[in-house]
Amino acid sequence: MQHPKNSYYPEYNVVDQFHEWDKVTQHVVKTRLAAFHVEFFTPEEQELLVALFPIFFPSHLGDIGINCLSILDERCRQEKIQTYARGTSLLTKDVIRKGLKAIHLECFTQFHQPFSKLENKLQHSYIDSIKQNISTKDMWQDFSPALFVKTFSCEMIKIIYSDPSVWSKIGYGGPSYPRGYYAFGFKQFDSWEAPLYEKKRDG
Repeated sequence: MQHPKNSYYPEYNVVDQFHEWDKVTQHVVKTRLAAFHVEFFTPEEQELLVALFPIFFPSHLGDIGINCLSILDERCRQEKIQTYARGTSLLTKDVIRKGLKAIHLECFTQFHQPFSKLENKLQHSYIDSIKQNISTKDMWQDFSPALFVKTFSCEMIKIIYSDPSVWSKIGYGGPSYPRGYYAFGFKQFDSWEAPLYEKKRDG
């Protein structure tokens, strides 16, 4: 299945329903959209993360509307990520940080420059290799590079899909509380939901 090159809902903007959400949800979304502070990650780690985002999560429908780096930083800084990476005794945030360090060191060892300075094709090739656990073992002593890829991806997917602009692009109507849904029949939608997309048939 190929990714669509355009949104099926180009005219839909879920933020138009902002006034319908409860005060707590409004505050959470406003804070998310305004996030910009970075403190947990070092400048070196920030540069690497910014370079990794489009490799791991290429945007087919336009730019992400939130600052993913800032939100990830906040989740790590405020101890909002308390889970352990599967198969290790390390917290998720520690796997992410150690993985970033391993990538940084490995790129300098192999290519004599940081990941962010590599050509795009080489960046993709390198990430494809660590997904398959092809790496320098000395750089990845605590866990496999594939585990980093999985751990990092799982955490970032939560952040990316918390973006209201992404909700709009996929036709998600946003929080239902306190308004609720009333139309549950086949091809039935509430008036505030994205319009039904139906693929046009040739002929």
